[in-house]
Amino acid sequence: MFTTTTIAELPGAFTAPSWLRPTDTVLLHAGDLALDGDLPLDWSAGWEGGSMAAALAGLQGQALCGLCVQGDLHLAGALVNADGESGPLLLVTGALHARQASCGGAYIRVGGDLCVQEVVYGHYNHGQLVVDGQLIAQALVNDDHGIDVRGTPAKGSRMPVIDLFHGRDSDDPERLPAALKKLLKKSPLSLESVRAGLRQGRSLASMATPQTVQEWRDVVWNDYSRIAKLPKELRTEAMYLALLAPQCPLPRPEVHELFAKIPPKELTRAVRQAAFALAPRSLLMLPPKFDLQHEFEACFLALDDPQALAAEIPTQFMSPAMAAHLAAQRTP
Repeated sequence: MFTTTTIAELPGAFTAPSWLRPTDTVLLHAGDLALDGDLPLDWSAGWEGGSMAAALAGLQGQALCGLCVQGDLHLAGALVNADGESGPLLLVTGALHARQASCGGAYIRVGGDLCVQEVVYGHYNHGQLVVDGQLIAQALVNDDHGIDVRGTPAKGSRMPVIDLFHGRDSDDPERLPAALKKLLKKSPLSLESVRAGLRQGRSLASMATPQTVQEWRDVVWNDYSRIAKLPKELRTEAMYLALLAPQCPLPRPEVHELFAKIPPKELTRAVRQAAFALAPRSLLMLPPKFDLQHEFEACFLALDDPQALAAEIPTQFMSPAMAAHLAAQRTP
């Protein structure tokens, strides 16, 4: 049963942080609570605007500062506090069960055990996770978060604790720690992509392989040969333009090789121009059906600053029009 109450009027079984105002309103559930899907513990989910009260309890227009459960909380999905700066309060007097738990800027206190099927991820130091019982998960991943587990681990418990704040590879800060990579089935994702996924409560299985344009971009930038692994649905102009973005970190010879692996039907004018802007000699990798003289001239004339790339143009392709374009840019 749901009711609303204030921090000052909470039952004695709850311990709220002292910085909350006594008049702040919370949603109180008496007894065990089971929720389908994820529980978003971010202000952007509508806690202050009333939509979260409506979704959880059918209360219209009720602003809330958090949820208090006098009993166990069972989530079919994940607890998601993606915002590292702040978040609504979550107090559970009993155990909390979830698939995944992302703990950021919110204050979260569990009176019993925190039982997570996959990973508990604590990120940034503005929030706190307090567990009076045991923390049971495949792993605890701590990324500079305040985590206080007060229960005694079960005998024989070997849950790994992965410290992402202090335990990064000094030679390659984006490399996944070995223990985390093992959990992710040797995922090729960068550490930053994995951290973003954990913040959002994504499943481990979904992070075993890249899912988005940005994730694939980072993977290919780390190893350009992985462009061959792109799924068919992402073999698009948008994907290739992301790979050939101005901030692409690949050296020019690897840009050449990457460009050579793009399917001919996706070698649009925009893609050819993007490759040229990074490494002009990439155009030498075009299939025979392309007129290289025309391609070099068209791409060069489209440049606002042709002088920056003039030295990269093979002399046999420097046409009179290109020379005139270059001279015009040099004229005060």
